[in-house]
Amino acid sequence: MLLLCIPYHVTDYPYYVDKTVLSFRRAYGKDLDVLVVTDEGTVMLNGAYEGRFKQGWVPGFGVGKAINYCAYYAVKMGYTHMIKADGHMLMLKNPWGLIRRNMTVPKTHAIERAPSLDVDVKLDISQQPINYSAVHLNIWLNKDNWRWAYVLSTRSHKTIMSADPMQVIPAELLETLISVQGEVTPCHYWGKELFDTTLSAFRLTKVDMDIVDSTVVAHLYKSSVKTGFQERNKQRCIREPFCEYITPGIDVWLYSIMWGDCVFALKHYDSLPPFVRKDICEKVMNKDYIMGKIREFKKNAILSLDEAYAIQTKYMEGAQVVYP
Repeated sequence: MLLLCIPYHVTDYPYYVDKTVLSFRRAYGKDLDVLVVTDEGTVMLNGAYEGRFKQGWVPGFGVGKAINYCAYYAVKMGYTHMIKADGHMLMLKNPWGLIRRNMTVPKTHAIERAPSLDVDVKLDISQQPINYSAVHLNIWLNKDNWRWAYVLSTRSHKTIMSADPMQVIPAELLETLISVQGEVTPCHYWGKELFDTTLSAFRLTKVDMDIVDSTVVAHLYKSSVKTGFQERNKQRCIREPFCEYITPGIDVWLYSIMWGDCVFALKHYDSLPPFVRKDICEKVMNKDYIMGKIREFKKNAILSLDEAYAIQTKYMEGAQVVYP
């Protein structure tokens, strides 16, 4: 039993979510269960959501919080897999290739500034504005400088982590993460939430990710993306652990990213790397409930970060990798 999880930010557009839901239901069946999790204050969605659809809200904002909400729900309700997908995607080919015992990611094509998403089109360049030069199989994080790497080809078809716009995670791994640290990821904000989820699952269980290039999805870079980020810059700080540190002139959205970076660094590194804000990390360390989750993870992890990346190095042998 599958659950489609779509995190939805207040600056997103229902139109794209409509088309995403229709596309995935066409691929996995019209009765596919859908859970859209939105920021606090987002209106009730309506559109192409007939049948088994639910909407949830998180306090404040944060895509990591949305993923945690979906994971709790998936485990509680007995789903076998959680399909996490951005709310502006199309499933194009072989959807069932992703349903495995491992975590999985598909091949991703980019649709750039598309005026609309027609779910009836086929995988045909003459019918759909797909940029076939903008294609990748995985996104992973360089350990030593946090540059994002795009895997364009791979021999192993394996990875230890992903920040791809679509991932499939078996419920057993979600349950393991929740049992150890109380939630799937303590990185509640945009930037490290997906890297943390998948890397943590690997470090706890040695269950890696399959890169399934026979499954193809399209990811829309919305024409409104610049406007969306401008709106994010106006984000208010409500019920976040760092609101007490926000003063006039501080960008709440950017601060949340740096906060999440610190949580990720404190969780996975033995000492703080030089590319985080140490003053913000010190504030994170004052939050006992966050540090408690981190301590439990460290106590239960069976692989160190170095051991995990040593395996990733083997997986990347012969791969074509680019840094944007």
